[in-house]
Amino acid sequence: MPLNSRLFRSDPALEACLIRDSAHIQPGAVGEHVAKIQVALDFLDHAQIGGDEVRAQQYGRSTASAVLAYKRKRQIVNFTYQTQADNIVGKMTIAALDQEMVFLENRSRRHPGCGDPTRSASAAPRSAVRAASTPNPTPSLNDAGPVGGPAPKFPANLRLLWHVTAEASKRGASRHLAYIPTAVGLLEASGMDAVVTVPPDPLPSSDVVDTRFKTDTFRVRKISESRSGGQPGVLRVIVCPFEATSEAFGVTDGGAFDGQTFKFFILINVNKLRADNCTLLHEMIHAATGLGEEDHDQDATSVFSVGSNRFVLPPRHAEPLSKSFFATPR
Repeated sequence: MPLNSRLFRSDPALEACLIRDSAHIQPGAVGEHVAKIQVALDFLDHAQIGGDEVRAQQYGRSTASAVLAYKRKRQIVNFTYQTQADNIVGKMTIAALDQEMVFLENRSRRHPGCGDPTRSASAAPRSAVRAASTPNPTPSLNDAGPVGGPAPKFPANLRLLWHVTAEASKRGASRHLAYIPTAVGLLEASGMDAVVTVPPDPLPSSDVVDTRFKTDTFRVRKISESRSGGQPGVLRVIVCPFEATSEAFGVTDGGAFDGQTFKFFILINVNKLRADNCTLLHEMIHAATGLGEEDHDQDATSVFSVGSNRFVLPPRHAEPLSKSFFATPR
């Protein structure tokens, strides 16, 4: 049976590895087939492979270590002549890598890509898809309101539903409630009130979410729907664990999935806590505007930047919050 993943199929060296012992791929090998194995290890296990080996497409020490870790984790051992895993890619290993890559390639990627990542404001990431939205201008002195005058007000009530998964509850989700008063205070300064409902019981989910994929983000969204269905005028915020290597404090998602269409919703990473407590409000702006990661503010004081010391809600973001699907005028 040939290799089936888009990454591996039709590669002569990898196809040979699948059927011949003499074609096993070992430390010291060099070539595009090695680079494909490195890519698979990165995607499947977030393997830490040295940049020099990646550039040279070389099966060096870190690649060998990643292969060994991959095989140990999955107990890939040929017990006809082995008692423990080794660092060689043979028939069983290439077949396992291929099978996992097929599963990964068939998962739906999240759209649009937006959130609150761990990065400096000067290195805001570029999203693959730019959400259609009002242009986001460079901050100016007038962003806080007329020079020498009061900041503008945008009267509205914002409704949020704060859900916590069972696994997040075990990991200390109560710490993240600190995001709520920070958001409430900044919204009040712009004339808005936030009404946040916090159900007493956690959502019945022990899943760890890989936020790169709609299958993961929407799975917890559907669990939230099963507990508190409908409510189209409410923004759902779900605290859950992201996979261990995720850099994000929170993400915003929404759209069509599995025959249903969901308004934007927010996932908060229980494994990380922003010191400035602005992640919730940052994600609320994503949900209200549809802005993507490339639209983040460069002014590090803005809550819509990815800086680490944010304390300003600019009027250009406050106004769309007051007109969002989870807002009612007052």
